[in-house]
Amino acid sequence: MAGDAANRSTGRLESTNVVRDDAVALVAAAQRDRLAFAPLYERYAERLFRYVCARTGSASIAEDIVADAMLTAMNRLAQFDPDRGSFASWLFTIATNEIVDQRRRSIRHRQTIERAHQPPPPADDALTTLLRNQAARRIHEALNRLPDNDRDLVLLRYWAELTSTEIGRVVGISPGNVRVRLKRILGKLAQILEVDQ
Repeated sequence: MAGDAANRSTGRLESTNVVRDDAVALVAAAQRDRLAFAPLYERYAERLFRYVCARTGSASIAEDIVADAMLTAMNRLAQFDPDRGSFASWLFTIATNEIVDQRRRSIRHRQTIERAHQPPPPADDALTTLLRNQAARRIHEALNRLPDNDRDLVLLRYWAELTSTEIGRVVGISPGNVRVRLKRILGKLAQILEVDQ
């Protein structure tokens, strides 16, 4: 049983390393030819959009920030160092900085997370759509009650789908600390959702 867990852990690590090596190869190609940045854009744009949209509460602002972050990444590819972390953590750090810059320029504060556009799959019937929307609204309301730092960790993990290591690089804490804090935050979210039932 312990061997199975070790094999699963090793499998995840190998899978992560393959993706990371692949991203490093894509970055190297894009450093030689800017047109080769397209596969990196295709790989990360949707995840980046989901994260930024959830952070800002606005699809149009998220589109602008993602475009700016991708352009910045493309222009600064020479600064990417794979020894300091994954391309994903580097890119999400750029996007996080773009969000901060956008907030400084903007008079408005962040709109609520509920305004993030997440259309249901077209195959859903009306009841499934209604139940999914109600559940999403409850989760968004619970997230809005968390401190910003806690909410950001949840968004980076579950909306942006970053690993603990990548999240740690974005927010400046260790991967172990990310996992401990996420466990605590998810417990807090569960309590909020239970009280609100």
